[in-house]
Amino acid sequence: MATRFGVAALALAMGASLAGCAGSVKGEIDGKKPAAVKSGFWYTAYDGEDGAIVFAVLASVNDYCTVSTKVLQDQTDVVADFIQGRIDEDEANAEIAAISEEHLPSEFWETYAGFLADDMGDFEGDGYDMSGEAPDSVLEIYFHDGYIDWLGLFFSGDAQGTETKYYVSESGGAEVTAFDEDGVFKGKGEAELIDADGGSAGDVTFSFSVKRCEDYEDALEDFYALVAAG
Repeated sequence: MATRFGVAALALAMGASLAGCAGSVKGEIDGKKPAAVKSGFWYTAYDGEDGAIVFAVLASVNDYCTVSTKVLQDQTDVVADFIQGRIDEDEANAEIAAISEEHLPSEFWETYAGFLADDMGDFEGDGYDMSGEAPDSVLEIYFHDGYIDWLGLFFSGDAQGTETKYYVSESGGAEVTAFDEDGVFKGKGEAELIDADGGSAGDVTFSFSVKRCEDYEDALEDFYALVAAG
């Protein structure tokens, strides 16, 4: 599985509220139409000396900011127990599966539109390149059928018992029409997608208007700190 723009690797994909989100993903992916977007959010994946990366997230799940944050927090607790030897791998995977099954549908779609800029004040504008060679934006789409084995993905790169299909933009372009660090992030674009094996997967257009999910950012920071310390 590819890393999220080379910085937010395996950033536990999850959540925001329908009231704060409008968005769509239109087209066909491997012959399927993505399910309707029900909620979304945006989060900061990286903000440092080398620039800033933000992701707009759209999902076919209601209240995805709240849901993803809760799932990530609970699964981080399980990873902490595993790292500290309180539970073994089988027990950890069973608990992670139970958390996913409690909070997430058995099938759902996620779309991540990632954007790179020199700093957080430079995101608004057009001409974002989605090619795989030197992108300053990227579109990633996931179709999940079954629970997400994040422990297996993170520690071994192998997600046992899951059917998660991954697609990424090979070409295309995007425009950021509005960006407020404390408010709404708006944009639109189009992309030609390839699958995990590099095969052509279809074309999509997308748009989003989403609010920031700071609770998810905090949960993600806690997860990375745990893994770095472990």
